[in-house]
Amino acid sequence: MRVKLSYTAEVEEILPEVSFLLNRVGPVFLESLENFQQIVNELQKKEANLPQTLENIDKLRLDLGKVDLRLVEAAEILAAFEHHRITQRAPHPGAPASPRPELLADDEGDPHD
Repeated sequence: MRVKLSYTAEVEEILPEVSFLLNRVGPVFLESLENFQQIVNELQKKEANLPQTLENIDKLRLDLGKVDLRLVEAAEILAAFEHHRITQRAPHPGAPASPRPELLADDEGDPHD
């Protein structure tokens, strides 16, 4: 049974964390490439072992599903991170482009002035 996890990380930890998540599924991806090549090679034989090939195809599909899920998760994290970076660079709506100190000082005075 798979469950979705959530945790907090510092902004500067996001890219290394995504890299870590992808690296954890890397061996499955590399094994999938080998399995794919074995499937192709088996099917090129005159007397292919079809039951074994069908098992290998099923395993490949399941493994690629794991890789795909991890890629989706990585893309979601990176998209949220990019959105965060963009919003941090953009001025907030309604905020002056550059605050004028003299106006800020007036706000601190008596409201009845």
